[in-house]
Amino acid sequence: MQQVLKFHYQRMGQTSTLGVGIDTLKRQAKRLGLLHDANISIVETFDVSQIKQLKAKWLQILVQHPDLGIAELIKTHGEIYWELYKCCIDWLLDNSPDKRYASKYQEKDWATIDCELQPKVAPIAEELRRNSPPQRITINIIAMQLGWKDGSVYKDLAKIPVTKQAIEAEIETSEQFAIRRIDILASQFHREKYTPTKAEYIKKAGLSRSIQTVSVTRHLERKLNQLQKYSRG
Repeated sequence: MQQVLKFHYQRMGQTSTLGVGIDTLKRQAKRLGLLHDANISIVETFDVSQIKQLKAKWLQILVQHPDLGIAELIKTHGEIYWELYKCCIDWLLDNSPDKRYASKYQEKDWATIDCELQPKVAPIAEELRRNSPPQRITINIIAMQLGWKDGSVYKDLAKIPVTKQAIEAEIETSEQFAIRRIDILASQFHREKYTPTKAEYIKKAGLSRSIQTVSVTRHLERKLNQLQKYSRG
């Protein structure tokens, strides 16, 4: 560790042996109590003036683009972001926008947000239905596609009643999701001209005992009968 602490960082933009920023190294050294050793020092050879310029540019970008989240900023200003990430990650994290989609609308009222989001719900749900492997469509999954963080939408649902209604029209119960998986497999088996056994069908559809309700089981049996008819025909 002492050799690590005596390591001379190269100037910004070059790759260090450790691959971490000076702030991270300092934080870990402090945690281990090594910064109190008089024989140990950390030599920083970053171009201080360049760091100041990069910080100023980053702050200016935040002012110019208050509506952009961190993902969008990295796409458009990634070079500055990653240079700052190398040398002063703690400062960068303290001076980066929140990722939550709703933060884009800080200057708008929730009624406006609601009207803007509602038309996006159905296309998102349709796209999710085409995903492979299939994924159950839930409020949380749709909200994440709209930009909310995982699990964070529930506290905002009451503020977007029109969007909430649109989302609820698209979500699936566990049974509905099981039936959709059965249908997807039925199409696959039909294309492959293959007729599975009932046990094989259940396994491939991922139907646990708890989800094998009367309606789900009947649906599976109907699909299986259809496949058997196709194979005989």
